[in-house]
Amino acid sequence: LQLLAEALNEQPEMDQKKIAVYLKHLGWESLAGITDLLGDIQHRQHRDAICNYLSDEGKNKVDLISRGIFDKRWFVVRNSAAILARIGDDKALNYLFKIVNHEEKRVRLAVVENLKNCTNLKALEILSKSVMDQDAEVREKAVHSIISYKGSEAFQVIEEVIQSEKFITFEYNDKKLLLEAYSILGGDKAVSFLTGLILKYNLFRNPARESQRLAAAEALAHNQSEKAEKALLALGSSWRMNIRSLATATLHKRRTLVYGEDNADNDR
Repeated sequence: LQLLAEALNEQPEMDQKKIAVYLKHLGWESLAGITDLLGDIQHRQHRDAICNYLSDEGKNKVDLISRGIFDKRWFVVRNSAAILARIGDDKALNYLFKIVNHEEKRVRLAVVENLKNCTNLKALEILSKSVMDQDAEVREKAVHSIISYKGSEAFQVIEEVIQSEKFITFEYNDKKLLLEAYSILGGDKAVSFLTGLILKYNLFRNPARESQRLAAAEALAHNQSEKAEKALLALGSSWRMNIRSLATATLHKRRTLVYGEDNADNDR
């Protein structure tokens, strides 16, 4: 295996298919060693080839593949996380729980990015933790991965976050991101809650509450349901000038997103 690593590092042009064919001749006994090998491979395309091989061949040997998440080298942990996410069964995901708070951001990014294509709904439990990550990029990637799942389970994950007491303290960008996900996943079901956030009084001009109002309006602009259209039309008739102005701007943006710029101002 060490000779293989040296050969690959000297030949960046080596075809990925040839690497896969070679590795298949080594047998399952080599899986742990191949996982360790990831730390010595210099070229990205070679690492990808090895990760793809391990994802396919390691489905029934998760305990061997998982050794990499305990490595002190962050890039070995990252590659192991990608493999486990691609395998995606309960056992593989249980190992990912152990590194969801890994000190290296690139490891945490690998977890949330690779779970985007995982079909196991248990992955949503991991992503729900990553939504609260200390890093904004990880939080954003986690939310986008949750959106890719669609369905009631994904909607529930986002719903639990935005209806928590902590949500009002979130920064505007995080509120906006989460409420948009809530709106996209929820459709009709999300409209009443978002409308309520927009209408909520802010007598003392609390910046956190105001940012929540703006984020809720932005989320309605991304809602494809007719209920969202009707809600914005109703808000556009509000006696409160700030609500009326916000609703009008949001309605225009929604129509632009749904129907295109040329039809944004048409009455519907």
